[in-house]
Amino acid sequence: MVQFNFQGNDTPLYLSVIYAIENYGWYVLIASVIVFYLYRKYQTKLDEYWENKASQDYASYYHKNPDLLTERLTAREQYAQKLQEKYTNEAKVYQEKMEQKENKKKQEWLERHLSGGHRLGSSNENSLRPDYNPLMGDTSSRTYKAQRKTPCSGGGCKK
Repeated sequence: MVQFNFQGNDTPLYLSVIYAIENYGWYVLIASVIVFYLYRKYQTKLDEYWENKASQDYASYYHKNPDLLTERLTAREQYAQKLQEKYTNEAKVYQEKMEQKENKKKQEWLERHLSGGHRLGSSNENSLRPDYNPLMGDTSSRTYKAQRKTPCSGGGCKK
């Protein structure tokens, strides 16, 4: 066990911390493990206690001041109405946009089909590769080629 010099203040702080850890470290460790175990064991009961205490404080506060309760409830209703109005306004705006979009699509369709119909290969067609013909095959070098199946790896058999 380490002895501590109580005579003067010339002992550095880190030595006094080391002294406390050397002499009382196991006690601190055991106490912290016990506290942790007890906390985990009684955590649900403590949570219920604090929740009940908070609800009782809330009830007693508004029981003493019923005007505050009515003010709070009316403020909550007004906020809900405000949110509902905002939602209905946004829904109306969205519905109008969707109707405009639908009308625009109908107009485009009518213009396209009443002006003589749609012809294959017409120049107004938006194509990524205008010279692509699926019957010609892919002409790029990105195609997969399977390896030759030979019994010998690395070229040919040298026998």
